[in-house]
Amino acid sequence: SYTYAVTNLPIGLSFDPATRQISGTAPGAGNYTITLTVTDAEQRTATNAYVLKVNGALTLATATLPDGTVGTVYPPQTLPAVSGGTPGYTYEAIDLPSWLNFDATTRIISGTPTIGGTYTFKIKANDAASNTVTTDYQIKVNVIAPTVAGVITCAGTSTILSVSNTQTGVTYNWYGASGSTALATNNNGTFNTGNINSNTVIYVEAVSGSAVSARVPVTVTTNPAPAAAVIATNNQTVNPNQSTIVRANVAAGNTVRWYDSATGGTNLGTGEELATGNLTVNTIFYAEAVSAQGCASLTRTPAIVTVVTGGGADCTAANAESSGISSLLCLFCGVSN
Repeated sequence: SYTYAVTNLPIGLSFDPATRQISGTAPGAGNYTITLTVTDAEQRTATNAYVLKVNGALTLATATLPDGTVGTVYPPQTLPAVSGGTPGYTYEAIDLPSWLNFDATTRIISGTPTIGGTYTFKIKANDAASNTVTTDYQIKVNVIAPTVAGVITCAGTSTILSVSNTQTGVTYNWYGASGSTALATNNNGTFNTGNINSNTVIYVEAVSGSAVSARVPVTVTTNPAPAAAVIATNNQTVNPNQSTIVRANVAAGNTVRWYDSATGGTNLGTGEELATGNLTVNTIFYAEAVSAQGCASLTRTPAIVTVVTGGGADCTAANAESSGISSLLCLFCGVSN
């Protein structure tokens, strides 16, 4: 019969002579040299040295990954390699976001984020002895702040603000100078200010998923509206098919635009004087003052021309007869032209 004994066994390990098994927990990874001695019934012995290799625990280090940006290619990152355990490792990704790819051979992640937010995923490593370890990794995906050019407009008018770097799937919230309630929310990146009478700052932010950009200020500068035009030839009278000239005065540096209605309507001409053309009915012409910056007065001033029959016209106002032929006398009145 034989008996067995082991010397130099690391602390934490034990040897069973009956089964010749070593068991327990080694104090750490490393190579340990142990000596096994066998003795037979006649007390003869044989000794041999063995190297006991203890692998370290299977570990997979964490890593701080750079932030990503919606719509921008994420810079490829090589995740840490597993250590310890028994060589012959494999890797797999768990809970990977839809936009992110993982190469199990190279441990490289890559992709293009489509929605902002903070994403947590896991990498699981397996060794040849079927040991496993799992580590969490996190990527924060931001959304690009909107770019909007400031606008110069005229007091009393509205203007459209536009985001120049809109992205598919990104929402834009527009705010006033104070308050947290959005004035408008949309995906096309435009905002109608409504009528503005003074310099104003509008704020806009981009939102994608749970990612929100900083609010960007947009300055709307208003040029003042000029004073209304003053009619110099109001309440003129003419005979049917006669024409006249209406005149309006405006401040120096401004000009006049003439219209056929108090708002909107057709632009009839530009300048302080307007030839009416032959008139057959009472007509109102509207003068609008326009500044050098192109801003219009807030109101248009009416110039009234009344058409009368039977010689009641102010012949000093009329400048052509119904026939269109110049004459020394107005038809139907006794006043010389």
